[in-house]
Formats: sequence, structure tokens, C-alpha cells
Amino acid sequence: MKRVLYITYIDITTGVASSGSSVRPRRIYESFIEKGYEVTLLEGAQLRLKKEERLNNINIIEEILNEKIFDYCYIELPTTPITFKKDLELIKKIRSKGIKIGIYYRDFYWKYPNIWQAKGIKKLYYTLKYKRELTIFKKCADVIFFPTEQAILNFQSFEDMRGIHLAALPPGMEIVETVNYRITNNLIYVGGISNLYRIELFLEALKRVNENGLKINLTLVCRLEELQRRKAIIEPYLKLPWLNIIHTSDPKELKELYKKADMGISSLAQSDYADMSMPIKLGEYLANGLPIIATASKEIANMIKEYKCGVVCDFDVKDIQNKIEEIYSIKVYKKQYKYDYKIKFMG
Repeated sequence: MKRVLYITYIDITTGVASSGSSVRPRRIYESFIEKGYEVTLLEGAQLRLKKEERLNNINIIEEILNEKIFDYCYIELPTTPITFKKDLELIKKIRSKGIKIGIYYRDFYWKYPNIWQAKGIKKLYYTLKYKRELTIFKKCADVIFFPTEQAILNFQSFEDMRGIHLAALPPGMEIVETVNYRITNNLIYVGGISNLYRIELFLEALKRVNENGLKINLTLVCRLEELQRRKAIIEPYLKLPWLNIIHTSDPKELKELYKKADMGISSLAQSDYADMSMPIKLGEYLANGLPIIATASKEIANMIKEYKCGVVCDFDVKDIQNKIEEIYSIKVYKKQYKYDYKIKFMG
């Protein structure tokens, strides 16, 4: 049996996954277990209030390293820089033991000043920490994973990564056995309400669709705090009867919502960063038997076209409106987008 040391920066075995950045590490952990690996887990949130707990967990791992040999160490990075110096020292120690290390480099917003929201001293502080940890990753990692091939190309435009093996590791999901093929006239969006997304394009398009007499509902699932921050964008649609806003991250509740939907929406904004993204929610849509309707971010558009698993729209309200009306006018899209793509996309 192969032994894996799995390092993550969230609480995997406790709590509820509330976003893609916490869902993915849990899924990776479950996959190792399902495939029969002996997994030693280092978990724990990077919170000041939990610093002592995290450092104690690291001490335990260091003791285990003196007694047990691992075949591989896999590290799922947080969206923020690694907080505690002792975490970086642990990575160096693992390298010194000759253990192969794979690191999933999740986000590099810090390379994009136009979308990175950190400012002033905080921005300088984070930048220095990102640079410090990247120097260590380059020295210690056998492979650095990115969400997509485009992400690799983009990162290489910022950093010299010669001599380091880089590989794409897109998200995957457990495939749901039972799929509801009944057309419900209901779309679903699960995700952020931030400047990285343009859900307002879909809201306006659906407003026009409904005004034209085609009754299509939208279930919008998001975090309450994000909705409040961008309430000005959502407010014109809040009282419309076809919009249902829900705040949940519970997997069971989400599965029930997916059962009542026809398609899942992806609404990434038009940007270089969006062009290389592959949100985990897309895998979740597909796993639950939902084709995708998406604005034309490059990697997402390529995936949809390759696996014939949805519809690609321009970053334009009129085009989104036309695509929705076309889909529901023919009422055969669930036959049109067969589910053999699940085997290919989900691995």
C-alpha cells in the first residue's frame, strides 16, 4: 500500500465546505482514500486563533517523518499565502527526506493587479509572502499543478519555471447515478457574486426572456455576505417572481437543488484570469447531470465544445437571451448533450 502525506490548509474532517477552495481539498482527500492509499493528513485552518493547533499538528507530522517513509507528499495550497513559517520549514524537511512533492498552485490573483483586491500595506505584505513561498516551491516541488493548461502558460509569462515539471489538474466530482431528465424550466447558478463574475448578464437576459412570455426560473445559490456587498447589482431583480436566492453550501441541499434544474450557469467575467479558470462547480454541475450554459471564457468554452456538454454564450445580454430562448424552444437539449462526456471529463 502506498503512503501519502497530504497537506492542506483547511479543516477537512470537520466543518462544511463553503466554496470551491474548500470543496476541492476534501474531494482530493476522499479520492486518495477511495483508491486505497494510506493517507496521513495535516489539516487545520490558517487562523491566528488556531495557530497553536496548526503548529501542534505540524509537530506531530515532523515526528511521523522521523519514523515513517512516504511515497509522495501532495499539498493543496490555500487561496492566500501560507501564514506560518513552520509550514514552509516542514516542506523543506519533507524535501530533505527525499520524498516526492506535488503542489497544487490554486490561484495567482497577485499577478493581476486589475483584479486583485489587496491594497496598500496588505498588498505589499502578501506579495512578499507569495514570492517567498514560490521560491521554496521551485526548490522543493517535483511537480507543480495548475487548474488548466492555459493557467500554466499564463504563469510562465510571469515566472521562469524552467526545470520544474508543470501539469494541469482540473477539478473532478463523484458522478451522480440518477439524473432527472424532466424539463423543469429552471436554471441554477452556484458561485460567487464578486467582480470576477458577471451573473448580472444572466439576470438581465432572464428578465427579458420572462417578459417575452417564456417562463424560466433561476435558482441563485451564493454566500450572504457576497450578496450584501454587491446588492446594488442584484437589487433590480430581487422582487421578480422567477428569481429564488438561496444561501447554502450543504452538499445534500445542493443535490436536491440540482435535481430541480435543467442547466448550470457559469458567468465568469471577461479577463485573462477567467480565460484560464476551470471552477469546481462546473464539475459539480456535470456530475449531477446538468449541461452548462456559460459565458465564453476560453478554457470553459473549449471544454464545453470538446465534450458537447452545454452552450457557450458571448459576454452579451442579447446573446445569452437568444441562447436561452433557443434551448427552451426546441426542448431537446437533454437529448442533444449526451452524458458520455462525464467519463471523459470526470476521469
